[in-house]
This record gives sequence, structure tokens and C-alpha cells, in this order.
Amino acid sequence: HTLAYVEALSDSIYQCNLQARYADAIDYARRCLHQINLHYADILTSAHDTLQLYDTLAAVPAEVNWIRDTIQAPYKTILSLRNEVAVAALALHQWNLYAYNNSAYSQLFKEYSADNTLSKYCSDMEEAESDRYIAIVILVLLVLSLIPIYYFAYYRAVILDVSTTLTKMKRE
Repeated sequence: HTLAYVEALSDSIYQCNLQARYADAIDYARRCLHQINLHYADILTSAHDTLQLYDTLAAVPAEVNWIRDTIQAPYKTILSLRNEVAVAALALHQWNLYAYNNSAYSQLFKEYSADNTLSKYCSDMEEAESDRYIAIVILVLLVLSLIPIYYFAYYRAVILDVSTTLTKMKRE
């Protein structure tokens, strides 16, 4: 229920920007962030954990900390909200509000769209490389072992045959 209301508020922010009602967009954004904070109030341990429209003290926005802590939240909505607030702030020439929300959007986008499978891919490639070296070593050992096998299988028979023939020739 709360998250559906948050989605509706987020859509209202977008609509306000389309209609050039930038102050209303910022007001809707403030309400939207408040609703998200209320929804997640049980897991928020301090004021730095709450989403703020503008925060001069936080080096890292709360939503970035949330995603790093693997808190399930409506990040697509938060991304949209941050982007729309940046647009409204830019139109209203509120440079600090613009800078904060643009930075929050950029940081959250990087975290949200990061490829977390890269480390697994790298370890799989290292394992494949290791397996390749083992296969090459086994192949080289196999080729080297063919030399004595060839000797015993072919030349030994030839030498024995020659030696048997020579022995027969001496007897005759």
C-alpha cells in the first residue's frame, strides 16, 4: 500500500516537471521521501539512514548505503525521484539542491547497475586457465611416454627379430 502511494507520488513529480510546476515537483518529492522513510522506519537506525531531499552532512546518500547493505527498496523509483528533483532544482536555479540530487542519482545509478557477477566470472576464468595448464602438462607427459612405449613395442621387436635371425644364421 505505501509503496503504491510512493509510486503515485513519484509519477506526480514527473508530471509536475512536464507542466513546469517545479516547486510542486519538489514538494511531491519531499512527501515521497517521507513515505519511503516511514515504510523503512524499522530498519533505519539513525538520521543518516533516512532519505533526505538535500543533506549537506552526508558524503554518501542514504539510498547508496541502503543498496550497499542489501536493503530491498524501490531503487528505480528513488532513481527517478532524484532525477526529477534535479530537473526541478535546475529549473528553479537551486544549485545546491540540484548538485545533491544529481550526485545522489549518479552514485545510486552506479551501485544499482553495477555488475556483481564480474568477480565470479574472473574466478571462473582463472580456474579455466588453470585447467588448461593441467591439460597441457598431461598432454606433454603423454607424448613423452609414447617414446619408451614406441621403443618397446616396435624397436625391441625389430631388435629381437634381428638378433634371432643372426643367431639362426650363426648356427647354420
